[in-house]
Formats: sequence, C-alpha cells, structure tokens
Amino acid sequence: MTSSAPRLTTTSWSLLMLLGLIWGGSFFFARIAVLEVPPFTLVLLRLSLAALALHIYLRGRFGLYATLRSHWREFAIMGFINNALPHTLIFFGQTEIGAGLASILNATTPIWTVLIANRWTADEKLTMAKMVGCLTGLAGTAVLLGPALTSATHAPL
Repeated sequence: MTSSAPRLTTTSWSLLMLLGLIWGGSFFFARIAVLEVPPFTLVLLRLSLAALALHIYLRGRFGLYATLRSHWREFAIMGFINNALPHTLIFFGQTEIGAGLASILNATTPIWTVLIANRWTADEKLTMAKMVGCLTGLAGTAVLLGPALTSATHAPL
C-alpha cells in the first residue's frame, strides 16, 4: 500500500511564505535593534514575549498544561539550549556582521544538527544520504556567501 503526502493548499503556501517573511525579517530587525539595545536584553524580551504567547495559547488546550507544568525543568533546559543560547549568539554576532550573512549562517543549522546527532546519539548515525545532504548544504552556503567567505566583517549582506 502506498501513501502519498498531502498536497499543500494555497492557504498552506501562504502561511509558509508568511512564516519565512517573519523568520527572515527577524534578522533584519535584530541587526537594527542590536545597534541600540544590548543583545542579552533583546533575547530576554524576545523569549519572554514568546513564552507568554505560548503560555496563553496552551493554557487549557489539548490537556497538555499539566504535563508541561510537571516537566518544567526539562522544558527550561530545552528552551535554553534551543532558544536562549542560539539567539544570544546570533544577536551578539549581529553586532559585527550583517543580517543577510547572519541568516545564511543560521541556515546551516540542519547541517550542524546532523553532525552533532551523529556524535551524541545512538540512533541518528551519519549515512551516505545525510553526508551528501550536509555537503550540498555546505556548498550552497559557500555559494551564497561568495566573497564574504574571505572577509566576513565587511560582508555586503
């Protein structure tokens, strides 16, 4: 029996494009903001607003709130590793490099995820397909960076 993936509707494509615009735009606005506001303050504001929005959304929905409350330590650690630390590093980096370069470098996250998972987990080993994917992603990043590879601090992006 074969199953086919559901086709994306116009609404799905529109929401995906909106997500890309919001996500990509955050690098632009962060670059402007770090000129006036310290990176730690920006991270605190950004993540506090996101946490508040998620709290309001999840409270009383899906029966998950009790589970979330009982595992708050695990979620706090995941929040630090997956949000606070990367955003802090990105915002500090954006004090020195442009928004375009920061977003391109951030796009290498899946490559690093594959490599780290290979090293630290037993069930996510590096296969030939994953290696080809990583090398293709790395080559794509190099193409996008172009001349900025030799002078990251003076990148036109």
